Amino acid sequence: PYLNKKSKIPNNANAKSYSSIEYHDMICVYFDGSLGPNVAKGNELCKVSPSIPLYNLPIQHDILDTNEYSLAGSYDYGLVKMHIQEFAENAADWMHFSPIHGKMMFPFTRYEIPIIGRWLNIHHEPDTHVGGGINKKDSMAIQTNKYGPDNKYFLYFINRSHLKWKGKAIPKSNGNANITFCGPAGVCIFRMSIPSFDPDAQIVLFHTHLPEDKMNLRVRFHWYAHHKLPKLLVWYVVGNWISQWTNDIDIWENKILLKKPCLVRGDGPIFKVRRWWRQFYPKDEEEKQKKIEKKVVINNNQDEVKEPEDDKSKIIEQTVNNNDTENSMEW
Repeated sequence: PYLNKKSKIPNNANAKSYSSIEYHDMICVYFDGSLGPNVAKGNELCKVSPSIPLYNLPIQHDILDTNEYSLAGSYDYGLVKMHIQEFAENAADWMHFSPIHGKMMFPFTRYEIPIIGRWLNIHHEPDTHVGGGINKKDSMAIQTNKYGPDNKYFLYFINRSHLKWKGKAIPKSNGNANITFCGPAGVCIFRMSIPSFDPDAQIVLFHTHLPEDKMNLRVRFHWYAHHKLPKLLVWYVVGNWISQWTNDIDIWENKILLKKPCLVRGDGPIFKVRRWWRQFYPKDEEEKQKKIEKKVVINNNQDEVKEPEDDKSKIIEQTVNNNDTENSMEW
């Protein structure tokens, strides 16, 4: 009966539609934070258009070739009490890698390998790039190394690591990880390789965050591996990553987001990542936050915070309780 142009669809039947996609054995739904097809404003109902994704999830074409890659495993960690922005900021906190992720771990556990850790350590060389031409050096690195789309909704974290024995690098112990943050880290794509084994044989891991509310994330992992890689090696590499990731949980669950963090040279591009992440808040929330915006930069000569002249150095003052993940735009 509602096919008649003169008929009106009841509000409770006029359901909002969400863009969805089948993506590498996952069903991903795009959520833009709007309340539905009709949002109340006073005594009137205002129509809201369907969600149209601001970005597309990049297809990983190599793992579609079943002659070379296959699904190797999956793991549902459950809930973590943290804000989704924390994971993106983790990619900019370079100085935490050595103390938090410098020890060898038993795979899929929170336990360090004892005794040997006194002499054997993991050395990290991190780098962070934002897409979309915001930073010319970042765009050049993304395009030259073919990390993924040079799009403003994507962030890339690159980690080159190797083992050290008593402070000396162990030859041919390199391990590389290229991580793509799709939007506000709802879907993160890890590409891991061991150059000394076979640089073209990779592990492709999908690390996903599903906000169940503002401060609770459902975290899942599933991964594919090249057939050249031994199953035991794949198990250890993925298990070690998940173990290293769990080392951050105690920090995420107990930290706060400072308005003026005390940073020194070498801490990493915290402000650059915060400016990038700000775009995923809904416009009305972004306007509210702009009213309490502060300008802060790092003085590389004196390692102190000062007022900048360039508006590009703006970041939003936020507290954990005010962060609005329920309305962020993500897959």
